[in-house]
Amino acid sequence: MNYSAVSIRLCLKSLNIVYYLTNILILLTLITIIGINILTYNRPIDYLRIMENNKKIKHHHLKKAGLFNPNPEKVKDPLF
Repeated sequence: MNYSAVSIRLCLKSLNIVYYLTNILILLTLITIIGINILTYNRPIDYLRIMENNKKIKHHHLKKAGLFNPNPEKVKDPLF
């Protein structure tokens, strides 16, 4: 039995295990970072709420200036 060949095979198997464990650790780290970002930053629902509030503020200022059109779908001018 060639002990050097056996030891080389065992070393290669252990290197493969280390390689796979390293990749798994990297993937788990990335998944954790992505999860934290999703939970921390504005989600699409929050963004839609902000847009709705901005639209209300815009309408308020247009009404205050006398420029609000309650029926914008009736405008026929091609410029709009």
